[in-house]
Amino acid sequence: MSAPSDASEKAQKPATYFEAPSDVATDPHLSVGEKREALDTLEQDARQLAEASNEGMAGGEPNNLHDVLQAKAETDADEDGAPPATWGGELTRTVRERPFWAVGLALLAGVGIGVGLRR
Repeated sequence: MSAPSDASEKAQKPATYFEAPSDVATDPHLSVGEKREALDTLEQDARQLAEASNEGMAGGEPNNLHDVLQAKAETDADEDGAPPATWGGELTRTVRERPFWAVGLALLAGVGIGVGLRR
């Protein structure tokens, strides 16, 4: 197989080629789009396994949904160079982009807390 078809095959059947979702996120031979495709496939598999387990059809395989979601967040962070899209990540991005706004908001919050404590 040539390299492009290898990458395509890895993206379409990630469970065959990768032991852990983090291996997908760090594979240098996959593009960001291929990593997303592979991680989406792994996420779908993990969700189906979790649903089957909830319905009493556990097959002994551990559910790695948390690991898949974490690998997806890492892939997204690698693409745009920013922290993953979480509340903490958004706050970090805001502070970096608008430091004066963030300081003003912190001061306003501090004053609000001070007023609340006086009552």
